[in-house]
Amino acid sequence: MSSKVPKYDEAYVWVWLPGETAPVVAGRLYAHDGLVSFNYGRSFRELGS
Repeated sequence: MSSKVPKYDEAYVWVWLPGETAPVVAGRLYAHDGLVSFNYGRSFRELGS
């Protein structure tokens, strides 16, 4: 009997900002062809505006 291990290729990164009680999505890590990329989340980018 063999087990299949699930393959995950993405993860969301959450951060807690100073003085806040709820986290915000900072972005997403994505693995593809041996590389890992990070894309900032829209809501996180808009915090600086």
